[in-house]
Amino acid sequence: TMKKAGVTGPPTVSYVDVIRDDTSTIPQKERLMVTHHVKDFDTFLKTYDAEGMATRAANGLVDRGMTRGIDDPNTVTLLFAITDMAKAKARVASPELKKIMTDAGVDGPPKITYFKWIN
Repeated sequence: TMKKAGVTGPPTVSYVDVIRDDTSTIPQKERLMVTHHVKDFDTFLKTYDAEGMATRAANGLVDRGMTRGIDDPNTVTLLFAITDMAKAKARVASPELKKIMTDAGVDGPPKITYFKWIN
């Protein structure tokens, strides 16, 4: 069935604990999903929260969700709605965000996925 649907590689299945989940209806359909491994979740969360939703919003990103891996609770996935794609991509590539991620204990390259939400 997956081959008929055009899937060309093996699926990835992740089991996660949902930490934050904003399911409110918003008009933005573009999304960014970022998955990375951190040294310590509590340190990551403190740094992430200190950056703040307002800073992320000013960079075209609206917080939508956060999960932790069940098998590895230091694997964190963040989900954002995108209000401005150019700002969002610039933020993802910025040295400022790389420093914040380092300070938060991100210990490997993030997996970045852009997609569009279809109802």
